[in-house]
Amino acid sequence: MEVFNECFTLLLIYFAFCFTPLVQSVRHQYMIGFLFIGGMVVCIGTHLFFIFKDMIEQLILSFKRYRNKKRNPHLFQEEEEDKYSTTYKIKDKLKALFRRDRSEVIAENVDNSDLPENNEQRLIAISNL
Repeated sequence: MEVFNECFTLLLIYFAFCFTPLVQSVRHQYMIGFLFIGGMVVCIGTHLFFIFKDMIEQLILSFKRYRNKKRNPHLFQEEEEDKYSTTYKIKDKLKALFRRDRSEVIAENVDNSDLPENNEQRLIAISNL
């Protein structure tokens, strides 16, 4: 697709020279102008075709996933639980880290440069999670 775009851009730049006084005939400039517009329409149309094709493929894939989840909910239940648990496991670990005393964190050889010094700063950091 990139090569197509580069070739069409190069071709259309060559047409731009024909709109200068090098071409004396206005009739020829109009004909070249229509060719230029046609080339732009082909280039834009090709890009739009591939954009819509990818969009329709994604919609079909999303519909199939939705339909499979409705038909076989037991297969996807674990996946949903894993997403939920992973996100909240990370948040729980961070909250636990902020609740601990700084000496415990130092003892675990964890980089403690980002830990707040007092409880007010810790509460602000936890609420931002």
